[in-house]
Amino acid sequence: MAGAMLVGSAGSAAAQAQSRMRVLVPAFVNAEGKSTRDGGRLADQVRKQINQMPTHAPAEEKAWKDALKKFGLRESDMDCIKWRQLAAQGDVAALVLCGTLDESTSAVTAAFYPVGGGDAFEVPQFALQAPEQGAQQVVQAFETYVRQLSLVTYCNDYINSQNWQQALDLCTQAIELNPRSVSANYARGSALMNMDRNEEAFDAYRKVLEFDPLHQDAMLAAGILASKLGRQDVSQQYFQEYLALNPGDDNVRLSIAHDLANAGDPAGALRLVEEAAAGGEASVALLEYTGHFAMNAGLELQRTGPANGNMDAANAYFNKAITYYGRAVDIKGDTADATVLRNLMLAYKNVGNQPQALAMGQRATANSEDGQTWLVYSDVLRDAGRTNDALAAMDRAARLDPTLPGIAFRKAAMLLGEGQIDQAVAAVRAGLASNSIQTDQAENIAQMIAVRGYNVTQEGRPEAAMRFFTSAREIGKSERTVGMINFFNGYALVRQADGMLREATTAAPARRAMPILERAKVMLDGAGAYTEQAAQRANLLENVRQYMEMARALIDMG
Repeated sequence: MAGAMLVGSAGSAAAQAQSRMRVLVPAFVNAEGKSTRDGGRLADQVRKQINQMPTHAPAEEKAWKDALKKFGLRESDMDCIKWRQLAAQGDVAALVLCGTLDESTSAVTAAFYPVGGGDAFEVPQFALQAPEQGAQQVVQAFETYVRQLSLVTYCNDYINSQNWQQALDLCTQAIELNPRSVSANYARGSALMNMDRNEEAFDAYRKVLEFDPLHQDAMLAAGILASKLGRQDVSQQYFQEYLALNPGDDNVRLSIAHDLANAGDPAGALRLVEEAAAGGEASVALLEYTGHFAMNAGLELQRTGPANGNMDAANAYFNKAITYYGRAVDIKGDTADATVLRNLMLAYKNVGNQPQALAMGQRATANSEDGQTWLVYSDVLRDAGRTNDALAAMDRAARLDPTLPGIAFRKAAMLLGEGQIDQAVAAVRAGLASNSIQTDQAENIAQMIAVRGYNVTQEGRPEAAMRFFTSAREIGKSERTVGMINFFNGYALVRQADGMLREATTAAPARRAMPILERAKVMLDGAGAYTEQAAQRANLLENVRQYMEMARALIDMG
């Protein structure tokens, strides 16, 4: 029984040794790169102490000597780079310890290098007093390195599970143990970027590039973050450095541009691809995507309004979109992409080239079953004054794609713009019934109709304004909208009564004006929710009071 237990223990120990990660520890060398007696003794002690670790073991001497022999190398000719290459090619170890021992000062410097790349770890310099003491300091530093690697692993696990704060905490701890850790700084940047702490993330990626200037993922991330932070020149510099590592690859260029556009910088994406797209050998895909980036850059500026020359800048982007889309369409002919044709039509519309917008619209819709294309064509037709055709195109869009957002609102607004008030109200009511128009959009149309009534009143036709207020009430139900309608309606009634009473000297016009004034008071009393005109409402109510006194006096006089 005792023998069986001994055999079992020996087998477990052997299995444990085989499962530990191997560390190749060559002799420490002097300033000339030559091994010395003290350097060899220090390496022996480091191997012994590493062998006491549960996670690591020294590479077997036979393994690395066999590898030297296999590759025709002599131990005396080896340096740190060659030891690392030998460990990788000979499958000798996962880590290599390279160290020097200055014979004049006894100063020891050392660093652990992962085979195949990864974080190196520098042992803090110390003075050698004895091999055992020196080995203890090296191995203590190595244990710190192992802990740091473990923290980075856990940090990356939390990043994969999108637990950003936990990942950040662990990576920060790893950096405290090894400030030059590329993997810890990169993972920390990823956590910060996902937490929208962009300035800190940018600094983390810059730190990665300080330690590893060719870290391509860090270049991309730093470029995107620089763009988000409004540092376009810095962003482009990082991307150009990345492209310099991948010259002549349009797919790489497009991939970066996509990332940049998705980060909210289509103009930056355009700058990345435009140089390549301008050449005569540009692919159709590159031309199309260059057009997309230019189009989106223009639309972004267009949304900001006409201030500070935005519209001129937007038109410059739209013209670029026209150029690149046009080249792509010329190449593909009848097989041109539907999205490209639609965007080309929109670009012509936005720069005010109505004939080309109409021509492209006819081409884009010739065999199109795309509701969005028909919707854009409807806008082009409306701008050309072809309202009936525009409405027909809009109806076609709705039939092709009932999920298109805002189509009922756009139809109502178009009808209202053409003065077709009843039809606009009918379109809103139908949209509300089918849930294809939002309540706030219906209120918007109602308010627009009420403003039309006010404008008619200002033109001196208060009687004609009444139909606008009646129509607005059919679809405007919010307190504010009702208050606005009542205010404009009351104002129109006051103007109507004013026309009757201003020159009146008999009872007849006063009798006609009195019910109008009474209704005006009811309207204005019900306009309290339209708070923007509170002071004007009070003035109008006072006018109503005075007019009613005047009318009563005339009526009493007979």
